Amino acid sequence: RISQNMVSVIRLKLISILMFYLLGTLNVLPTETASTFRHYDCTNKAKFSPKSSYQFNLNKLLSKLTSKINITNYYNTTVSGTNKRDIVYGLFMCNGYMEKCGECVSTSIQTLKSKCVFNKEAIIWTHECLVRYSDKFFPNTPEKWPSRCVRKSEDYEGELDSFNKVLSSLMDDLLTEANEAPMDSIKFAVKKITISEDQHLFGFAQCTPYLSKENCKKCLRDAMNFLQTCARGKTGGRVIYPSCIVRYDHYLFFPLPRGKRKNLGVIASIIFFHALVPVIVLFFVCYLLHRESRKDLKHRKGNCGEEISTELNSLQFELRTIQEATNKFSDDNKIGEGGFGAVYKGGFSNGLEIAVKRLKKNSSQGAIEFKKEVLLISKLQHRNLVRLLGFCVERNEKILIYEFVHNKSLDYYLSSKS
Repeated sequence: RISQNMVSVIRLKLISILMFYLLGTLNVLPTETASTFRHYDCTNKAKFSPKSSYQFNLNKLLSKLTSKINITNYYNTTVSGTNKRDIVYGLFMCNGYMEKCGECVSTSIQTLKSKCVFNKEAIIWTHECLVRYSDKFFPNTPEKWPSRCVRKSEDYEGELDSFNKVLSSLMDDLLTEANEAPMDSIKFAVKKITISEDQHLFGFAQCTPYLSKENCKKCLRDAMNFLQTCARGKTGGRVIYPSCIVRYDHYLFFPLPRGKRKNLGVIASIIFFHALVPVIVLFFVCYLLHRESRKDLKHRKGNCGEEISTELNSLQFELRTIQEATNKFSDDNKIGEGGFGAVYKGGFSNGLEIAVKRLKKNSSQGAIEFKKEVLLISKLQHRNLVRLLGFCVERNEKILIYEFVHNKSLDYYLSSKS
């Protein structure tokens, strides 16, 4: 049997050889790293309680949004349930030049779940999409809060007055073209404009479909005025509102028309087929090595990649959130320790006090079995049982989060063997 160390060394050498080969073939085409643009805002100070009807409706709404990510580039829906006071509105919108943005929407939803815990309203903008939910109806008038102006760090080095005139012309063209879209469709426009023989500006503008043409125009105009002030003299920038987005940059950031992509497609095809053979060989060898070592890998890996239900997702917390709540598992926060792990007192930013059971890392229980047991415990409700708020499985940590109950003994939290 091949040892685990030998498997790792062989795999590392094979990957290094392949990367060296690919770098030698890809230098014919300049590449650009993927954007990490991401801004979110937990906009409403109002909070909801764990396991409340609002949380149930929110989870249902986020599931509905997720179910549409591979079907459309815009979806707006509402979940009300039996209690009309706990109604939730939500939507996602891809950038108009994209047919779908499923991965972006899915990742954004997970970010809001972890960053805006128990918030009734939240919004996130990324390089490719917008996702938001709220307990308030989205108005058909322009919303300018919360907002961001994000500008490039580089200053334009040419004649600034000429640059500003070209930028204003670009903004005017985008405003006109974006408003030519019919009602209830994504109103967007992309545009390239020439500064000089070797310099160009690229622009993008978009409104949410539920805005009228008049309101779309007003939203974009306000955003453009803001952009030309906050990003003045910069080579690129963007303003993001809940109702509209405006961006310009000195490089191409949206797809070219088909005719202009022809030559790039030929080059990409040559590179692809040139690199295909070593890739196939690498994956075949890695598969053989993986078959030898998968039992060890499966035991050590904290998250096996298996999809879990939406219901369980709603109970999962990030390790960073738990560390902040317990002051990084400070000894000052420790209230005791039992055979299965230590218990810490903590608190969330909304004032909710919690008891955190940190299971010992030498526990033989796997991640999947742990999650199944968490789901079972979360369904148990009794006045003599401590209420489970959630869990965390990350970096070989297995953690349970309970509601903190004053005047209870330590056994109240340590008695569970999960």
